[in-house]
Amino acid sequence: NKGLFSQTIIIPLLDKYGILTQVGGHHVDIIKLLPVLTINIDDVNYFLNSFEEVLASTHKFPGAIWEIGSTLAKLAKRIAKPRAIVVSTL
Repeated sequence: NKGLFSQTIIIPLLDKYGILTQVGGHHVDIIKLLPVLTINIDDVNYFLNSFEEVLASTHKFPGAIWEIGSTLAKLAKRIAKPRAIVVSTL
């Protein structure tokens, strides 16, 4: 889905690098940066290096789309597991 491209960037940025970003809107390939107010040059370089790595991973197969899909599937499977209910008849 073309509209999910931005998700392939922002999810790894948060998951792997702890960088909070946001998609600019539906079907818009704009990523908003949400830096802290006290950002310094080291923070900027960390972001740029992380962003470059994430962009490079989008060109690999299976790449970022596969990682995001498999992560979401694993989470859904974990949530969907039935849990035992203990009933007490005292």
